[in-house]
Amino acid sequence: MHLCLNDGLPQGLIGNFNKSYLYLMKLFSTFLLVLLISSPSLACKKSVQKQVKKTIVKMFKIVEAGHSNKLANYIVYRGDDVDRKWKDHCNYDIPEEKNQVQNIHQRIVDRYLPYQYEFVKFITQKELEGEWLVWEMKFFTKDKEPKKVFFAFLKVDGQYLLGDID
Repeated sequence: MHLCLNDGLPQGLIGNFNKSYLYLMKLFSTFLLVLLISSPSLACKKSVQKQVKKTIVKMFKIVEAGHSNKLANYIVYRGDDVDRKWKDHCNYDIPEEKNQVQNIHQRIVDRYLPYQYEFVKFITQKELEGEWLVWEMKFFTKDKEPKKVFFAFLKVDGQYLLGDID
């Protein structure tokens, strides 16, 4: 005995079933493809997020130890030299850049290190300078609401450099 699926069913109904089935299969395979493509991107973002967080913690340790000269290697150059601006770290041997580094060092000492903090949210934002990698942080100051601060970094030559603190 032989069984045929279309026995007793109108031919148009079977054609519609096949079209629906093919459509669902295409939709499902597209979904899987999008999922596979975005997974490495999410994993990459998590890795970058971790590295930027480690950089902030390392910078805080450098500041706590009083090593402004070492901190220069973690701060992006923002001076007048267009060939270096946003593409290099500060050079502690150059007076203007040393001053920039010392100002950031003192700002971290005064405004952030005395307090407990937590990392709240990581965001990225594309701008003219490149892709900004930003950690929103919360600092728990005495007798006040927690203070929200954004530490913004650019990736330069494989290293994360602080470009701004808001």
